[in-house]
Amino acid sequence: LVIVESPAKARTIEKYLGVDYKVLATIGHIRELPKKDAIDPANDYAMTYITIPEKKEAIKKITAALKDTDEIILATDPDREGEAIAWHVSDLLKTKHAKKIEGKEIKRAVFYEISKNAVKEAIAEPRDIAMGLVESQETRRALDRHFGFSLSPLLWRLFPSNNHSAGRVQTPALRMIVEREKEIEAFEPQEYWALGAILQKEENIETKLMVYENEPVEKFTFGSKALVENAAVKLEAGCKNGMKATSIVAKQKKRKPKAPFKTIVMMREAVNKLGFDNVKTMVTAQRLFSPPEDRNVEEGWITYHRTGSIEIDPSKIDSIQQKVIEIYGDDYLERRKFKNKKTNKDEAHPAITPVDINKLPANIKSQLDDDEYKLYSMIWERTIASQMKDALLETTKIEFVPNDAPELASFSFSDQELLFPGYLASTKEKIRNNKPPDIKEGDIFDFLNLTKEQHFTQPPPRYNDGSMIKALEEKGIGRPSTYAGILSRLVGREYIVSKQKRYEPSDMGRLVSN
Repeated sequence: LVIVESPAKARTIEKYLGVDYKVLATIGHIRELPKKDAIDPANDYAMTYITIPEKKEAIKKITAALKDTDEIILATDPDREGEAIAWHVSDLLKTKHAKKIEGKEIKRAVFYEISKNAVKEAIAEPRDIAMGLVESQETRRALDRHFGFSLSPLLWRLFPSNNHSAGRVQTPALRMIVEREKEIEAFEPQEYWALGAILQKEENIETKLMVYENEPVEKFTFGSKALVENAAVKLEAGCKNGMKATSIVAKQKKRKPKAPFKTIVMMREAVNKLGFDNVKTMVTAQRLFSPPEDRNVEEGWITYHRTGSIEIDPSKIDSIQQKVIEIYGDDYLERRKFKNKKTNKDEAHPAITPVDINKLPANIKSQLDDDEYKLYSMIWERTIASQMKDALLETTKIEFVPNDAPELASFSFSDQELLFPGYLASTKEKIRNNKPPDIKEGDIFDFLNLTKEQHFTQPPPRYNDGSMIKALEEKGIGRPSTYAGILSRLVGREYIVSKQKRYEPSDMGRLVSN
């Protein structure tokens, strides 16, 4: 008997394993904490669980199948929640159905993609339940309960509606949004100016003023129009008889491809590149991992999407590298190994990659909806790029001084040329790519005019989905699996408002946070 979480997955896996296996689904968690007396802090935080009423039918099917079973394999999702569900099933069978499972082994199988090979390998090599992961999930659950059940009733007493809640992650997230809004309200813009010169020989060249009267030009060197006009008089007088190129420096630099996706980085990239919010990203990734039944496909398209790892599954490296050679040629291949900074043997998940790199986005477009296609393409490109050579760029920096007054000022022109695209051939990132102008040291250029641009400093931006999860991660608050729902929950409670995909607090949000 193999037990998984979703019925669709159960049917797919049963096809892989054949007639000797029965595969049933828990349909998520089967037990929960009761509303009262769930945790006993005085007794080593002992936790009491009750069966979720809606799951009694799923449990009944599992227990009915026990009599024809030789072995029970728990193949729930390969993360903390999945490990906890596996333990709950095991505990329920051992405490409530001990006679039915007498002499039968209960083992745990873990697979990171829905494909015939991965599932069969996992079933052939089961392990014990990782109690470290289970206790980690329980600890988090206990903390959630302490925060929520202690603070939410306080809000109910303070405000007439009981539609209020506080939580271990949502309350700090709300506070961060409120504090950012206070920063924006208190912000006073500061004026600054950028000066430059337009020069001409065969073509026009735009330069920036870098040094003025032997002092480097900083952001606030010219903080008012009066200062600009004063400098402009001297500069225009000094430059009127042309500018001389005094230094030309060309430097090559390399740009490395980024590591394959882990969950949090995938979520951020989906915000920035695809305009997805966090919930949409995770729902779409779930469908790519475990396709809906109506798609009639034999396996998932991506590996498990809840992971903190940037390491590619070793069994996939060869095929990814072969694909690079096939599409781009040997010159583009760079065999790379990305390593996680921290390792935890219970969390040896691979990075998020396609299950089969040979399934090019264009080739499976007809099987995917629009969102799935965009997300799959992003994951496929990032995976291929990770095994490609660095991009090679050459930056050219040219310094000019006034011909009549070389000590007065120094202006700078810089640009870059792409010498070898490397991984950029896969990711198609837009970068500046211009041939350097044909200039030699000592060349004299006509001075056309001075450029003067007025600017004002901007307040810090409001959080969006991407910047919020980055800030939460940096502060060590929450986990990628919880980030997706936090902002939507705050919007649902009307504590924050989304405007142009950025979040600001409502009046009620401020009151609750304060």
